[in-house]
Amino acid sequence: MENKKLFTMFVIAAIAGRTLVCHGNEHESSNPVKSNNEISLIHKQKGAVNDGRGQFHVSAEKRLFKKENQMRVLFLGNSQMRVYKLPLMMQTMSESSPSDHQRITVGDMSVNGTSLKKHWEAGEAPGTPRAVIATGKWDYVIIQEIAYLNNMEFSKFEEEFQKYADLFDNAIKAAGAKTILFATASVTRLYKSSSYRLDSYIYPDSFIAFNDMQVSYGKRKGIPVAAAGYAWMKYLGPNPSDEHLLSLYHADRGHPGLYGTYIYACLLYAFLMGKTPVGLVSKFDFLTPGVIPRPEALKLQQAAWEQYLESTKP
Repeated sequence: MENKKLFTMFVIAAIAGRTLVCHGNEHESSNPVKSNNEISLIHKQKGAVNDGRGQFHVSAEKRLFKKENQMRVLFLGNSQMRVYKLPLMMQTMSESSPSDHQRITVGDMSVNGTSLKKHWEAGEAPGTPRAVIATGKWDYVIIQEIAYLNNMEFSKFEEEFQKYADLFDNAIKAAGAKTILFATASVTRLYKSSSYRLDSYIYPDSFIAFNDMQVSYGKRKGIPVAAAGYAWMKYLGPNPSDEHLLSLYHADRGHPGLYGTYIYACLLYAFLMGKTPVGLVSKFDFLTPGVIPRPEALKLQQAAWEQYLESTKP
């Protein structure tokens, strides 16, 4: 395994009826996620694993789901999934759904700053994305590409994106699972990073460019695309104020904040379940802040559901 890569694995032990979580080091500032000792449901096991890239801790969370009522979903992406714990948020939302709905149990292999190419090139050793896909008995694997931030020149890496999306889709199918491609919103031109050229990241052009590329690919390959950038646009409207636009972002103005991640989760829930997210929980004890008022949550849920219906119409 390459020393330059930092992996995060959230591995499900379904037979034992519990969830194993391995977290790598976080790099985002002002991380809203509470530490594990603040999450009452999680029992932290002693010990850590150092694989040469950083310290990892392991914890176990009891689950009481019936196996026949579970859907197992693996998340494979980058910091767009990590900042507000998108996988855990969606799992929590599924637990609040009507009792006759399936419950979602998640695995998280999101790694900061990592493209599908880098995920693939990690190889097939135990603990790598390819190994976890092959052995995890997942129902779905959600793959998310990174936005290469260079004045929206997404076409320059479109060929690379398609190549590695193809490779992962083939591996996912070979493992008996289904692929969902997750297209995120883009950063803003105000993103607090000196590493990128962002002057042309203007709403909604950057959202459209990044999502169009992936939706077109999905249509050609027959892969469902949860176009979250479009869902954000439905919530924001054509000419949002800066305040309204930034309400969906983390303080760094590049990653999704609580509200933006909630739209992500609502949209992915709709794609996985084929059911509306309206009415699901919008309070998350493992986040600070972690509460979306119900009236605002309803608007976010409706935007995601509208995008799902538009994406899946004949």
